[in-house]
Amino acid sequence: MFRTLTVAFAWASCAWLACSFPVLAEVPKNAPPEKDTLQAVFDRIQNHAAGDAWKQPGWKDDAIQS
Repeated sequence: MFRTLTVAFAWASCAWLACSFPVLAEVPKNAPPEKDTLQAVFDRIQNHAAGDAWKQPGWKDDAIQS
């Protein structure tokens, strides 16, 4: 009986602590600049893929590289 009460008390204590301290995700205050988004990189790749300049030796795009 003592063991059952001890387990019940431990479980209740854990449940109370879990409800008392909720964990919240940190929400960014500002959106990243447009040039730093993955979508901006994909857009640049799509624009380059439409032409043939990227096929030239030594071609690179610093914005994509960074």
